[in-house]
Amino acid sequence: MPTKPTHEELVEKVQELQKEFTLGKRLKIEEELRQFEHMVMSIKNLIALVDQNYYYIYVNEAYCEALQKAPHDIIGHPVANVFGREMFNSVLKLQYDQCLEGKNVNFQTWYDFSGWGRRYMDVNYYPYFEKEGSVLAVAVNAHDITEIKQLEMELKESEERFRAFMDNNPASIYIKDQNDRHIYGNPAAFASVGMKPDEFIGSTTRDLFPPEVAERLIEIDRGVLKKNITRVIEEWKDTAAGDVRWRRDIKFPVKLESGKKLLGGIAIDITEIKQNEQKLQKAYNEIKWLKQKLEQENIYLREEIEIKYRHDEIVGESSAIKNILSQAEKVAGQTTCVLIQGETGTGKELLAWAIHKMSPRHRRQMITVNCGALPGTLIESELFGREKGAFTGAVSKALGRFEVADESTLFLDEIGDLPIELQSKLLRVLEEGRFERLGSSKTITVDVRVIAATNYDLKKLVREGRFRKDLFYRLGAFPITMPPLRDRSGDIPMLVWAFIKECGESMGKKIRIVSKRTMSLLQNYPWPGNVRELKNVIERGMILSTGTTLRIDRLGAEDEVSMQSLTLKQVEKDHIIKVLESTGWKVSGKNGAAEILGLKPTTLEARMKKLSIYRPH
Repeated sequence: MPTKPTHEELVEKVQELQKEFTLGKRLKIEEELRQFEHMVMSIKNLIALVDQNYYYIYVNEAYCEALQKAPHDIIGHPVANVFGREMFNSVLKLQYDQCLEGKNVNFQTWYDFSGWGRRYMDVNYYPYFEKEGSVLAVAVNAHDITEIKQLEMELKESEERFRAFMDNNPASIYIKDQNDRHIYGNPAAFASVGMKPDEFIGSTTRDLFPPEVAERLIEIDRGVLKKNITRVIEEWKDTAAGDVRWRRDIKFPVKLESGKKLLGGIAIDITEIKQNEQKLQKAYNEIKWLKQKLEQENIYLREEIEIKYRHDEIVGESSAIKNILSQAEKVAGQTTCVLIQGETGTGKELLAWAIHKMSPRHRRQMITVNCGALPGTLIESELFGREKGAFTGAVSKALGRFEVADESTLFLDEIGDLPIELQSKLLRVLEEGRFERLGSSKTITVDVRVIAATNYDLKKLVREGRFRKDLFYRLGAFPITMPPLRDRSGDIPMLVWAFIKECGESMGKKIRIVSKRTMSLLQNYPWPGNVRELKNVIERGMILSTGTTLRIDRLGAEDEVSMQSLTLKQVEKDHIIKVLESTGWKVSGKNGAAEILGLKPTTLEARMKKLSIYRPH
């Protein structure tokens, strides 16, 4: 009777049977594989079979090449030995287990191959079923997609860089479709219009700008897409706070491979640039205005230098002169209008200069206008300026004397000759400090101190309706009357020596003595032309005198005629004619009549016209 096998013998028997069973399955699998061996071996993918115990049953040449192992070094060995226990436990085992449960498994991971190096593999596990339906093994198909992965990573990095660039770009970047709807915008674009992303996407130009601006922009967008061109424009937008924001917008077409066109845009906030441009323009205009003003002042300064009153102070010690200078000193520090009255040649302009020099405005040039030397058609332009094209002949813009005299003193000589139609405009400037240039509606504000002078009786002109009463009272707030030379004959010796010094410097001639007879003659003469006439007589006497003694034997037969029989106008006319005859009727230039008379050529010409003085033919 056979003996009963021990437990150990039973275990050993079962293991032998299992090996035979496994071997049988293996042989079966290998037999099936041999049918496709040629095809499997030629595939570049990594192909393998792994049994239920994670042992390799089969590998193709590509698998061996990647691992740099011979087939017998892989087949019959566990996966854990081939790829390492850590890799097997952390990644591969879970995938094998799912496949052994009958599932198709796909995953991607990095492998460190001995032959290929570090590669990124797309791995597929397929269950190998028996006829009974149980899983016999796992079929492995691994595809090298390292290049694809690298491109994917580069693309992702590029996208990240692009997004970082777009998200952090201070410029507003947007894309619109052909229907003017925004399909993309970066955070700066959302912030620039005060919208959330979901509000901005799908919005149109009409949702962002005022109607008149929106229509213009839409028309530009259409032109960009239609003509396939890039346009750069500038537009503005009012904010809720009432501010104006400017931006420069670069619009360009974006053509897709499908042929569809989109519109791209990059908008930069240029509000600060615009504000700086406006500040620069304002500064430029101010500089241009100051330059014009300085040029005008320089022109006027050169004109004033030509004036024959070259001494700095009013000469004289008479009580009349002392009283005049006392009044001038009192009013100099004020802004009050001063009206200087007196006969022609008494030194009204010289007194105006003295008041200006004693005033806080003395650092600026005093500006002079002779109201009697200019025709009525030009005096308004001279006083208040003009715009280009304001009238025929106005080929350029010109500043008026009021603008040039801003923060200084304006001396209006011969104010009685100012046309009545301009007197109201002058009154407005005196009362409000405002006026408009000819040809302009823009109001200009100035700070000008006005000193006027006249040899007319303004009260009489007011009664005759030739001078505005309100203007007279405005100008005459502080009247000063210059005494005629005949009323201060005691000042004549001082004046004579002052003129000798002045004329001597210009002539290069030294006079050391004035004869007693000459001085007596000069002091007893009534001087209808006043100080100006005296200066002309001294100058003429110096020319005729020889040596260092000034001798004037007579003032001429005409001068000895009783002056009571002649009007002041006739005396002035006769004197001008005499001087003109002595110069051969030369009006301007060196040694011309204007220079001898101490007048500007334009002033002398105006006086000649007024007195009907014409050169004989």
